[in-house]
Amino acid sequence: MGIAENYQRVRREIPDCVAIVVVGKMRTKEEILQAIAAGATDIGENYVQEAQQLCCGLGDDAKRLRWHMIGHLQTNKIGRALQVFDVVQTIDSLEKAVAVNRMAGNMGKVGTDRARFGAVREAELLHAADILGIVSVRFFGFPDGKLNEMDPIGGEREMVRAIEEIHPDIVVTYGPDGITWHRDHITVGRWATAAFDIARAKNVLSPDARLYYCTLPRKFRLGDPSQKSSGASLSSRNEVSSVVDIRSVADIKQRASLQHKTQIEDMERARTEPRFLREEHFQRIVPLWIAGNPQENSLYQDIHQ
Repeated sequence: MGIAENYQRVRREIPDCVAIVVVGKMRTKEEILQAIAAGATDIGENYVQEAQQLCCGLGDDAKRLRWHMIGHLQTNKIGRALQVFDVVQTIDSLEKAVAVNRMAGNMGKVGTDRARFGAVREAELLHAADILGIVSVRFFGFPDGKLNEMDPIGGEREMVRAIEEIHPDIVVTYGPDGITWHRDHITVGRWATAAFDIARAKNVLSPDARLYYCTLPRKFRLGDPSQKSSGASLSSRNEVSSVVDIRSVADIKQRASLQHKTQIEDMERARTEPRFLREEHFQRIVPLWIAGNPQENSLYQDIHQ
């Protein structure tokens, strides 16, 4: 019995609500095409590299299939696997599940559950805010991972509106490197900086209002991945102006950070990096802090005299 006949026989014997995954291991492109012609829609592979090769060989036919990872998934290959596979059937630890969930979200590969994934991250943030004692959290509804594709005027307008309602003494955002060069972080920092300037020009903010960028000590900063030869961070042009000792509230920060279960970097930092629980570092942009001046130990230092 040929491949097509065998697939159709199995399909007749199994309820339509059950998906049949055709395993492509060691099969040729021609054999897989026979299964597709017979109606197969799901293909399983044990290894990332073999799936990539088969996917390329099938060309446009590959786009009509749902690809399943059915072999052992190594943590260091999750990113490559998610570029090929739509389903991972072999997750064997919570840590690996969190990593897959986070990377899939960052890549926009959450399928019909994208809205649900956003709701999960909103819930995580609300739990963290509750632990930190933050009583008001505002969601703008911007698309995750695609802020750099939005009209910046719209983003700035929403932030100006929030500043006009809240009248903050301090605005804290990301600098030009987004700390980790995440595109959304960089875009949010640009919008927030522009919104701060607009609000000041409209006399919405007090003359003492301050703008800070979150940062890291120079030795921990990441170089721009698009400028591999330089290894320099944009934020390194500005020295750290403020070092806040947070040891007295370290346990609270750790508990709040651990609420972000789909953000594996936050989880790992909260568990394993002592410096994450000792100090926080900032760059004061407005009024501009000049290198060589004494560092602040509080963002509110001398703000209300």
